[in-house]
Amino acid sequence: MSEDNPTRVVIQSGPADQPVAATDAASLPQSDFQSQNSFQQRLLQFTITLAPQQSTGQPTSFASSGKNTITLDGFRASVRIQNAGTPSKVQADFRIYGMEDSKMQQLAVLGQIFNSVQKNSILISAGNPNSGFAPVFGGTIWAAMPDYNQAPVVPLIGSAQSGYYSGVVPIPASSFGQSTDVATIMSQLAQKYQPQPLQFENNGVSVQMPPTYLPGTLQQQIARVARAAHINWQIINDKKLAIWPIGGSRTSITAIPLVSAATGMIGSPTLSPNGYAVVRSIFNPQISFGAQIQVQSAVVPQANRKWVVQKMDLELDALTPRGRWRQILYCYPSNLPAPAPPSPGGG
Repeated sequence: MSEDNPTRVVIQSGPADQPVAATDAASLPQSDFQSQNSFQQRLLQFTITLAPQQSTGQPTSFASSGKNTITLDGFRASVRIQNAGTPSKVQADFRIYGMEDSKMQQLAVLGQIFNSVQKNSILISAGNPNSGFAPVFGGTIWAAMPDYNQAPVVPLIGSAQSGYYSGVVPIPASSFGQSTDVATIMSQLAQKYQPQPLQFENNGVSVQMPPTYLPGTLQQQIARVARAAHINWQIINDKKLAIWPIGGSRTSITAIPLVSAATGMIGSPTLSPNGYAVVRSIFNPQISFGAQIQVQSAVVPQANRKWVVQKMDLELDALTPRGRWRQILYCYPSNLPAPAPPSPGGG
């Protein structure tokens, strides 16, 4: 299936293979970018692309369509995403119920053995048909297997990481024989990303690097430059390489979303001893890793300021009674170099 014309498979699954009633899905919490006065379904969308030239023997197209890409819509599904920034990779764990058995078998991956990973890519988006879908994760599926112990409603349970192969497969060394702007170096490294070059986003980095030799994997080369230049970097959804100064933010994202009780904040902010604010909110696609938010709390006025999102966890359930639709934000004040984020249970 081509990326330009994917086949959209619409299946609604629930207990005993019965469609989930709209009233069940409507019980999901409502997002702050929609009216809080009406209930709407919250849906997850999965676009999976089979890798070409498989060394594992996996077919490069789906038998039912003859295409290499499939878009799964309307499934009961759950996603948990952890994004702590570099050097950690963004990790997504997902469950999709109601898929055809043949497709689940084709996508099965034994992730313990590196050479058995098929390099299939996945793009996960969240939203609804009215407001549209926003991408929340892009990466490589490194583990996936159907769980037949949950029959008759068998889920495909999988895990994916952004930048999976660029972090483990060495590439030819990069060499810059004279003083070079860091943005120029990073832009050239972004062009070496596989299976396709990354877009490049520079957020106010203006640093010169002396003559430089960069061996190792692509991510090792990017990390060497970032450490030397004292900057942050992140691969966003396997589509973009973003860089910004330590203590700064992704200023190319000009909108600063308000997080308050009126816009979907859950409970009150928690202030950590190392300077972090931990904020829970209904999922808002306008909030981005590395960008700023404005917190407003009547209970914890010390948190009322602009913060930079340094870690972001998403908990998204679609067509699931009592499911979650929220994000947990670990934020640090702008213009200060942030230490490691607190643990999820820390406060």
